[in-house]
Amino acid sequence: MNKPVLSEDEKVILRNVDDDICKYIVRNKNGNLFLYEIKPIKNRVRHSWQVLSVSAVLGLVMFNHLFQFIKW
Repeated sequence: MNKPVLSEDEKVILRNVDDDICKYIVRNKNGNLFLYEIKPIKNRVRHSWQVLSVSAVLGLVMFNHLFQFIKW
């Protein structure tokens, strides 16, 4: 797999995310982006990602047009 090329906007977002809190970027089946502290698992019934314990979650819905290489 080829390494994705990040846009300047994507680089700015990643530079400003606290690495200790948000370690995983995922996209739900509906196309919404989220950041998770703990590695999420895919819930195919709900078409979303979830974690089995309390985790910091940050929605990036306004940036759904970015990180197009991240797929459901």
